[in-house]
Amino acid sequence: LALTLGSLNCLYLHFLILKWVYFVFDLYLSHAPRVGLGILLGWSSSVSIAPLAYMGSKDPDYSPEQIGSTLGLTAAIFYSLFLIASYFLQIGLGMKLAGVTALWIFFSLYHARLAILAYNEEHKPTLIKDR
Repeated sequence: LALTLGSLNCLYLHFLILKWVYFVFDLYLSHAPRVGLGILLGWSSSVSIAPLAYMGSKDPDYSPEQIGSTLGLTAAIFYSLFLIASYFLQIGLGMKLAGVTALWIFFSLYHARLAILAYNEEHKPTLIKDR
C-alpha cells in the first residue's frame, strides 16, 4: 500500500512539474527566436545529466527530501529539453503529448525507486553479534 501511495504521489508531483514546464516553454516561449532556444537547449542538456547519474548511483548521499527537490528540477529540465526539441523539429501535438507522457511516467517511477532506496538505507536492520 505504501509503495502504491508513494508512486501515486510521485505521479502527481511530476504532473504538476510537467504542467508548469509546458506552460512556460510551449506556450510562452514558442514565439522566441530559435537562437535563444538553441542556447537554452545546450545549457539544459549540460546541467541535467550529472545529477540524474549521481542519484542513480549505488550509494546516493541524499535524503528522500533532497531526492525529491533535485529530481524535480532535473525532470523539469528534461521536459524543457523535449519541448524545445519538439519545437525545433516541429513535432505535432499528438507526438509531443506521447513523449511528455513517457518522460512523466519514467521520472515518476524513478523518483519512487530512489525514495524507496533511500528509505531502506535509512532503516536498514543492524546485526547484533552474540558474545
